[in-house]
Amino acid sequence: MRRAAIPLAGGIARLLERWRAETDPTVRIPLLLGLGEAVAGEANEAGMAGEAGADQAGGAVDDARAVLARMLEGDDLVMWVAAVHASAEFDPDLPVRQMDRLIEVFSDIALRPRFEEAWFIPDFEGPWTREDLVGRTAWRLRHDPEAECRFAVRLVETVNLTGDSRAVPGGTGRGMADPDRTAFRGSGPAAAGWRVADQSGRRRAVSSREHPRGTGPGSGRVRRPACRPARRQRG
Repeated sequence: MRRAAIPLAGGIARLLERWRAETDPTVRIPLLLGLGEAVAGEANEAGMAGEAGADQAGGAVDDARAVLARMLEGDDLVMWVAAVHASAEFDPDLPVRQMDRLIEVFSDIALRPRFEEAWFIPDFEGPWTREDLVGRTAWRLRHDPEAECRFAVRLVETVNLTGDSRAVPGGTGRGMADPDRTAFRGSGPAAAGWRVADQSGRRRAVSSREHPRGTGPGSGRVRRPACRPARRQRG
């Protein structure tokens, strides 16, 4: 497949060259994500190199930021989510500011299959689902525990209105994985599996340990989660 040979190395200039030549969304999404990582990397390197390093990288970085800005203003919602995730590499608070629209997009049942059709990442087998990306978005919010909890709570509230409980991940999908690909361990269905870390580094859970009548598996509803300290595991 062409997407298997996507060159994500070679710097921003090479990524931009490929971006301008591509129209296939399965190729454009990883290129967009690669641009976000490259911009963040250049910013770190320029910071260490001082003003001279910043001037040298400035043109390509500005072009990459312009591409991401255009995607953030576009009408293609799958590409918009990709632009949010890509831009979060150097602007971690962007998903917080865009939370309303992220919840709107992820809770749109009609958009669900479009993620699986378009979202392929090198080194990962198969497409990323909407549920993978919900989990990945929660991971993107990990630096702001209050926002991470708010995202989970509001998404559960929204999908309970639409009856689309599949939008809430079980916490063990690849979207919830740390960079070392070790997934957060879930305990129980739906929102009960969302585990995050607070500012002191302790584990806490966006958790619902029981399913009252009318909620839980098979009901089409997920109980509204509550953010609270998770029990310390023994062993």
